[in-house]
Order: sequence, then structure tokens, then C-alpha cells
Amino acid sequence: MMSHETNTQLPVAEAQPVKRRPPAAGMGRVKGSPNRMTRVLKDAILAAAEAAGQDGKGKNGLHGYLVRLAIKEPRSFASLLGRVMPLQIVGDPDAPLSHVHTIRLVSVAPDPERVKRLEAGDVVDAG
Repeated sequence: MMSHETNTQLPVAEAQPVKRRPPAAGMGRVKGSPNRMTRVLKDAILAAAEAAGQDGKGKNGLHGYLVRLAIKEPRSFASLLGRVMPLQIVGDPDAPLSHVHTIRLVSVAPDPERVKRLEAGDVVDAG
């Protein structure tokens, strides 16, 4: 009887290093606490808009920047306006609301005379 010897080697599993997590990993922030990065980013955006102002040099601060945005980028301004308007109206259950008003924003080409007055810092009526 002939014996056949084979020289087969089984793969040797190398020990994998244990992956350790930092002690606070996965804890996250406490429920209800403000996200610090979001707050810092919002503050930076507001500061930049205030510094830019209406004329790019800080004229009328944040208000001036928003006026310029409304004139030069009405779609962006309308989007921003939609975010700050209330999403729903809540009334007193004992005295329900009898009228519901709808606000419709329509983008129109600005009147050149009004634009000049706004850029000069004047207050212009919406009508």
C-alpha cells in the first residue's frame, strides 16, 4: 500500500487588534440640549450678514442685508421668509378661530424707484 502524503497548510488566522472606543463614545448630547455647532454656525451666519449689510460694507447691518437679499435674490428671500412664518395657527378651544387668512407670496419685478429708496436706507411701504 502506498501512502500519499500531502503538504497542505491551513491558513493561520492572525489575531486582530481589539478596537477600543473612547470612554464617551456613543453617549451623544443630552436630549433637549442645544447643538453647539448649529448655534455657532447660526451666530457666524448672522454676524457675516450684519457685517455685509445692505451695501457690502455693513450699512444697516442685518436688516440692510435682508433688504438687499429681498431685492437681488427674491426667491432666496421668499424661502427664508417661509421658514420664519408660523406653520400653524393655534387658537383657544373655548373661542375657536372664525377667520383663517392665507398669505400668498408672489415674486414680482421690483419698481426701480423703490429699489433706489431702499438702497438709500429709506423705509418703503409694501403697498
